[in-house]
Amino acid sequence: MSWVTYRFTEFLDLSTCPMPTVGLACLIHKTKLQAVHEYFWDRLNKEIPEFNGASNVLLCTDEETSIVNAIRKVNHDF
Repeated sequence: MSWVTYRFTEFLDLSTCPMPTVGLACLIHKTKLQAVHEYFWDRLNKEIPEFNGASNVLLCTDEETSIVNAIRKVNHDF
């Protein structure tokens, strides 16, 4: 399973009340094929076009080659 999450920045980031992390999209897969992840990122970009050009996006991965290559191929700005 691969997840895309985001920080809900409408809340203050205080030690007593941290900003919640919210699930945006998930991909359930049997294998980590690049083509599957390309499809996932392509769908995400079609649903949220502002995502690819956003300057405030930080992506963290486990550096799985197929995932990294898919992100680079589909999201040209990363």
